[in-house]
Amino acid sequence: MGFFARPDDLVRIDFDEGPLDGEWIMVRRRLSAVEINRLSHSMVTGMTLGDDGAVSGMATDTSEVDLHKMMAWVKRWSLTDDSGRETSPNRARLETLLPEYADQILAAIDKHSADTAAGDVLATDPLPESGSGLAIRSRTRAPRGSGTLSPEPQD
Repeated sequence: MGFFARPDDLVRIDFDEGPLDGEWIMVRRRLSAVEINRLSHSMVTGMTLGDDGAVSGMATDTSEVDLHKMMAWVKRWSLTDDSGRETSPNRARLETLLPEYADQILAAIDKHSADTAAGDVLATDPLPESGSGLAIRSRTRAPRGSGTLSPEPQD
């Protein structure tokens, strides 16, 4: 596994139940840190930072969070138009997707994202000397297929 997310590294998710039974989507294997950050902050609007560092005027608009999530993850699919022609999961098509199909796609993305992140465990511990309440984040990866966590290296 490399250090960088590749936009062309796709995973096929087949639907075998629900309203999308028999259909499939191709999603990104991983998103980059910047893409995840953009998704996380896509609902924050109108935020200003004062000279004293205080945040004010922050509001949230959750109306497009699911749309942004689908746009970031879904790159191909088997869905067709009313004439049976292939379609692509572009913004216009995603905006017209019926709720029962969007919900199933979003659930599949959430499961894929969680399964992908399951190999990455973030442990937060206080800094031993500082007592400042700051935290260290260490990433430990389990060996592929092991289902267990790798022990932290001991110094």
